[in-house]
Amino acid sequence: KLILLDSLLQESESTLQLKKMKVALLCVVVMACLLADSTGQGSTFDIKCGVEELQEQVITRMDAEDVKLDVLQVQHHALQGKLDEVQVQNNELQVKLGEVQQQNHDLRGKMDTVEEKMDDLKLLLEKVVTNTAPPAPPQWIIIQRRGQYGNPANFFAKSMPDYKTGFGNTTAEFWLALAELARLTKDGKWEMQVDLVDYAGKRYTGVYHKFRVGAGPRYELEVG
Repeated sequence: KLILLDSLLQESESTLQLKKMKVALLCVVVMACLLADSTGQGSTFDIKCGVEELQEQVITRMDAEDVKLDVLQVQHHALQGKLDEVQVQNNELQVKLGEVQQQNHDLRGKMDTVEEKMDDLKLLLEKVVTNTAPPAPPQWIIIQRRGQYGNPANFFAKSMPDYKTGFGNTTAEFWLALAELARLTKDGKWEMQVDLVDYAGKRYTGVYHKFRVGAGPRYELEVG
């Protein structure tokens, strides 16, 4: 539209230039006629008629150019109105673009908030899974070990105080302690497993689902 408007303005300037040239040409013709009349060449009536006819043609042509100029001015005003409409639409689009950018910024902020909450939820879920995980299998506590470790045959022929406090080496033959067994089995449910291996290497296992050692000084045994 701007290119078309510029071309129309250039055409209007060309029309004005044409009018100026025609007026200048008319002046030249009039001067030529006067010069011919002063030298006696040609008829004064013919010259006047020729001048009047040329003047009428020039006026007619100028009127036609005026009409074209008026049309161009009308088109110019119409294009200017359309240009104003385009500028208004462009301003509206700029406003809408700003609104969309603001909405996009707000949406990004909400997405960041959601991502943070998702991270918190993942941490919470990990804690829940950890807390609800199945318990680890029970760990057996060795309370007595006997075997061929180089000790004398009567190594376990000890007194009551020895059995109360415990004796031996945990990596070889030993006895945990009655006092410790009473403390461990005081609360909760306990089992006792006995593993035997004969001289031929055959293994035997016995499991007692109820095991408890009472408090001292008697340290009574409950097994079943």
